[in-house]
Amino acid sequence: MTASNVDPHARAVFDEAIVIDGLDVSDFSRPEVLEDLSAGGVTAINATAAVWEDFEQALENLSAWYERFELYAEWIRPGRSTDDIRAAKREQRTAVIFGWQNAAPFGTDLRRVQQFHELGLRAVQLTYNERNLYGNGCWEITDDGLSRIGRDLVHEMNDVGILIDLSHCGDRTTLETIEYSKRPVAITHAYSRTTFGHSRNKDDTVIRRLADRGGVIGTNAFPNHYPAGFEATVDDFVTAMEYLIDLIGVEHVAIGTDFCMGRDQAFFDWITASHGRKVFRDMAPAPNPYRHLRGFESPRQFVNIADRLVQRGHTDNDIRALLGGNWMRLFDEVWDKVYSATQQNQKEKYEMDLKKEIKKLQRHRDQIKSWITGGDVKDKTTLTDARRLIERKMEQFRGDTNQVRISWDIRRLIEKKHHFFTSVSPFVLPNLTFGLI
Repeated sequence: MTASNVDPHARAVFDEAIVIDGLDVSDFSRPEVLEDLSAGGVTAINATAAVWEDFEQALENLSAWYERFELYAEWIRPGRSTDDIRAAKREQRTAVIFGWQNAAPFGTDLRRVQQFHELGLRAVQLTYNERNLYGNGCWEITDDGLSRIGRDLVHEMNDVGILIDLSHCGDRTTLETIEYSKRPVAITHAYSRTTFGHSRNKDDTVIRRLADRGGVIGTNAFPNHYPAGFEATVDDFVTAMEYLIDLIGVEHVAIGTDFCMGRDQAFFDWITASHGRKVFRDMAPAPNPYRHLRGFESPRQFVNIADRLVQRGHTDNDIRALLGGNWMRLFDEVWDKVYSATQQNQKEKYEMDLKKEIKKLQRHRDQIKSWITGGDVKDKTTLTDARRLIERKMEQFRGDTNQVRISWDIRRLIEKKHHFFTSVSPFVLPNLTFGLI
């Protein structure tokens, strides 16, 4: 299927949606790659700006991006906030989010986290395949989990407002980071190891815990990670996505293609080498020119995902969430207004408003308590679970009043239970309006 003969309804849903690719590692020095993103209706991408690079090389890569923003302003713009992404949608451009697939450029000087954030860095993968200062990769012989400085890095990224990515991390490192992080984290480009037993895919236990903590996983479209390899298709991609939806719910699933547009064999030799130097891991032979999944071979075919999801009976709202809405929700929570505010009075206002929202949640918790103690509901399991979740999140808020934030987990849970509550209780759960989110 080409992008020109999709179902008209699917096209309409796609055109309306914010479309985000959770990770793209293409050769962005090629203008045609940037043009394809804009022409394909991709609203934003997490563009890899470092893999094996050191501190100075990572700086040079960001400098190159700012030159591109000037040269190709008709197609791309910086993506430093969700407001930038929304603006890109209106302008029919692609917002470029700076991301790293390896935290190594930070070195041991974690002051660099704030410095790179000011330069636009918004997503960082802790490790890339192998062990570094912070944790272990998925190709390591052993996985010792987060190091001491790794914990410090997680804390610093939480405070600054950089999304933590765990795509290439080992299972133990992934789980420990999920638990230690005060904010939800991401697996930007992977899918379930149950679907295909590749080391780069994730164990279902890991994926479930990611979702439990409010995170999002971007379904990967890298052919080597599919049983059929370079013969895999867009249908295989959607099937992998549907497995994740069934496992953890549609609200935690998104897209992270791992597109490699314009890349050659030398690039693949480099990224699969030990710390970018010694080739020790063979990939399946790659076609020349490189080809992605059949029917999903370039950003111009992003609309085919919407088409397949419509054909398989997914709702319009779910499709919009999968295409980009779930990434936007996560970005809003990680890059929130308290941390992006530049003026102290702005920060104080946002913190005051957030505290008001927390008081609303306290009232909802008390309402649930009254239903539990009342006699109108026989099976109180759902109500008890809701109350426990709220109390657990409230405890997090009490720990640091300077980092108060509204949990989307709470919001989603209460919204999901709204119908249940109103059907079994004489009380009506008030309409929840979280104006800041």
